[in-house]
Amino acid sequence: MKNLKKPQLLVIALAVFFIVLLLLLPRVEKPETEIVESEEVSSSVDETADLSVENRALYEAILNKISSIDNPIEKIDWYDSLSGFWESHGDIYQAAEALSEIANIIQDKPSYFIAGDKYFEAFQNGSDVYKKSAFKKATDSYQKVLDLNPEDLEAMTSLGVCYVEGAQMMGEAPMKGIGLLKKVLEIDPENINALINLGYFATKSGQYEIAEQRFKRVLEIDPTYADAYIYLSDIYFNTDRKEKGIEQLEMYKQYVDNPEVIEQLDDYIENIKNK
Repeated sequence: MKNLKKPQLLVIALAVFFIVLLLLLPRVEKPETEIVESEEVSSSVDETADLSVENRALYEAILNKISSIDNPIEKIDWYDSLSGFWESHGDIYQAAEALSEIANIIQDKPSYFIAGDKYFEAFQNGSDVYKKSAFKKATDSYQKVLDLNPEDLEAMTSLGVCYVEGAQMMGEAPMKGIGLLKKVLEIDPENINALINLGYFATKSGQYEIAEQRFKRVLEIDPTYADAYIYLSDIYFNTDRKEKGIEQLEMYKQYVDNPEVIEQLDDYIENIKNK
């Protein structure tokens, strides 16, 4: 989960102005009833239904090539092509499935992480039909890294974040994931990835004091970790500390190279001051 599982970050540097505005709005959770997927449903879905005749032929050609190869190592490039095929058609889950086949052949940390990250992306942004399956396979992929090395802090953090993000959907408390993130800090108190994630989840649950401590600790370790300034500004704006929020945005500006983003930040700061 390197650097907070970047797809999960509320802050993207090139759109920071708009994202800060979104952070100040109430968050609306997707109703759990919208997720109708089960193992049976996902296995019955025809993923090729929307493909054109030409693309279906290309898909079948790739599958036939994979089936014709006996040596698993020689299948890797074709599974990679299959993943790219589904990625180009917007099916993140099927792209992850192909990457998982590669991971099962190579059985090393990088390949399991690539598959896990793609499953996590499918869980967050893919079709609701596959959400539960994508969540389970993401956690399985990160667990396989831990099976190779139980002290792998990157995998531990990724697994922890995945458990927290999936807790509501799975009807579980998020503490299993939070516990993993805290275990990372017990082993490495200066692990920025774990600190940022714990601060992020504390913010989401309204535990602003705890979140503030986490992000300040990040900046003590690395003052150039720009996203922490944005997270802190969000906390300060949400707790009626406008001047401190503006101060954090000014700090963030030091690490922005895009003139348009700087201009947007200046306009936003000016609007805040005039309120």
